Amino acid sequence: MGEYQTLDGADNVTIYLNANQVVQQGKYIATSFVTTNSGSGTFYYLSVFEQHNKNVDNLTNIFIGDRINIEKITIVSNNPLMIKIDYKTHGENTPYALPADVAKSQIYQLKDNQLVLQQ
Repeated sequence: MGEYQTLDGADNVTIYLNANQVVQQGKYIATSFVTTNSGSGTFYYLSVFEQHNKNVDNLTNIFIGDRINIEKITIVSNNPLMIKIDYKTHGENTPYALPADVAKSQIYQLKDNQLVLQQ
């Protein structure tokens, strides 16, 4: 857990890294993290790191959804790096006050240090 404050002090953001969802294959590490601020949202991201000896560099992050429930992250391939994320999101008629209830899966490929959604 960590905190971030904008330079003008207008917004405080708390960041939570989910250590239980960390997966590693070769030099790549994938996990999720969550940010919250003074609003009602809870924003989930998929994050990719690259390990070099004892150093770990954050390559990229991509927004997945607001108030979702990430169930599993899997590294499908590491050449090229492809990551599958399984989660539940809200349906069209499900209010955000209720738990996410629609199962969804997405596969992302790392291209030029960016996660690109595969169709």
